[in-house]
Amino acid sequence: VTRRKRERRARSIRLWAVVFVVVIAMMVSAVYVGYQQYSRMQDFQMRFDGVVQRFVAADQDLPAMEAFMSDPISSSRDQRTRLKDDMTRANLVLNNIIEDKDRVSTYAITSRDKTAIEQVVVAAEARLDMIAAATKTLDIAENSASEASEVNSIWNDVIDADQKARQASSAANNAKTQEETEAARKQTQEVEDLMKSALTQLESIDPTTESMDLSPHIAYLQKRIESLDHALATSDALIAGDRDKAAQENDAYNYNDKEAVELAKLLPQSVNKTVEESFQEQVEPLKEQYAAARDQAIEADSLIRQYIGS
Repeated sequence: VTRRKRERRARSIRLWAVVFVVVIAMMVSAVYVGYQQYSRMQDFQMRFDGVVQRFVAADQDLPAMEAFMSDPISSSRDQRTRLKDDMTRANLVLNNIIEDKDRVSTYAITSRDKTAIEQVVVAAEARLDMIAAATKTLDIAENSASEASEVNSIWNDVIDADQKARQASSAANNAKTQEETEAARKQTQEVEDLMKSALTQLESIDPTTESMDLSPHIAYLQKRIESLDHALATSDALIAGDRDKAAQENDAYNYNDKEAVELAKLLPQSVNKTVEESFQEQVEPLKEQYAAARDQAIEADSLIRQYIGS
């Protein structure tokens, strides 16, 4: 009986020892698993926070883009140059964020973690769409500014030629001798050469633009050149002593000159207005694309903030 009691006591001790070892093992395993879970959570949060910080860095360059898109036609060359540099930096950061998506996702634990990183990609892609629309707008603004400068330069020459044409017409009307008539004819020829040069330059610009309408300016120049042709023919007839021919050509000059005056009334108040109307027509669809991408970015940002604040 005593021996059996010792055996039962020994088995009981061994059983409790086994239970104790199992419990300890389970506790160690639970602690290890918990630590691993906590470590993964910390790893994801660290990487997610890093992504958010890169977003903050990219967004520092976006306010200038927002200001530009609100009124791109008024931007200066210096503003556009700085904005181009800002968008280049932001574009690089945002593309890096998207490229890191898969690497960061491997550390995600919950479905909310995975949704959060997906929203980061949505927000980054939306910003890239904003930058793409702003870049195209910037290119159009630079082209429009260049075109405006070129057209203004040409049209200033036309205005100067118009004044000289009036002076040549007055000289021709007041000419008393053949020498004075020839001098007036020379003035008229110089004016016509100026206007033909301006016409050639305007016609070379027109086909290269998407919607800038210079047809009223071209029509006016064509009519002015036509009237000057008759003025030259009048002088030639007077020099040749053909009074009838001179009278006919002078009537033709007056008729075409009046038509040129009527065409001048149809011209825009300034060349800049013509360029600006063309610019607005080209930019409006891009502004709509920009606004749609911005709305998408705002929505994604809101979901990211909800995740961070939870």
